[in-house]
Amino acid sequence: MTIDAMGCQKEIAKRIKGGEANYILAVKQNHPTLYQEIKEYFDWALEDAIEQNRLCQCKQTSFDHGKVTKWRVFSTKDTVWFESKADWAGLSSFVMVECTRTVGDKVRVQRRYYISSFQADAAFFHQAIQGHWHIENKLHWMLDVAFHEDQCLIHVDHAPQNLSLLRKIALSMLKLDSSRNATIHPKRKMAGWDDVFALSIISMNS
Repeated sequence: MTIDAMGCQKEIAKRIKGGEANYILAVKQNHPTLYQEIKEYFDWALEDAIEQNRLCQCKQTSFDHGKVTKWRVFSTKDTVWFESKADWAGLSSFVMVECTRTVGDKVRVQRRYYISSFQADAAFFHQAIQGHWHIENKLHWMLDVAFHEDQCLIHVDHAPQNLSLLRKIALSMLKLDSSRNATIHPKRKMAGWDDVFALSIISMNS
C-alpha cells in the first residue's frame, strides 16, 4: 500500500502489517524527527563513497514538450541505526526520490522521502511511487474540476484535510451513480439543486 504523508502514522503502519500487507509511506515534516533523520542519512550517504555504493539506485529520464524530468531513486535496507525503528511496524527500508525538472533555463530539484516495510530494489520503489502519484494527480484533477479544490480559501487547523476527505467521499458517491447520463461536475450541481437526487445518491452508498 502506498499512502501520502497524511497516512504516515504508526497506527496505520501497524494495521497494514497486521493485515499481512506491506506499506510505502511518504514522510514529510508532519513527522519532523523522522523526516530530518532520513534526510540527514541520505545527505551523508550520497557524499560518502563507501556508503553510496551500498545504496540501491535507479535512474530515469523523460522528455515532454520541452520539459526534461530526471529521476534518481535510492533505497537502503539498513534501518538498524534508526532509534525509533520499533515504533514503526515492520520498518525495513528507507527510500529517497530525487526529481530534477528542467524547463528552458529553469531547473527545479525536489527530494521526497519514504519508509517501507518492504525490501526491494530502487526500481520497484520508483514504479510503485510513480503509480501512486499518477492516481493521486488524476484524482486531484477531478477534485479541482468538480469541486474547485484549488480555489478553496480554507487553510486553518484540520479543516483542509477534513474538507478534502469529504470531497473524496462525495466524488466516490457520484462516480457510483448511474441514474443520470452526466459527468461528475453536472451531477454535483444536480445534487445541490435536487434533494431527491442527492438523497438517492446517499442512500445508494449507505
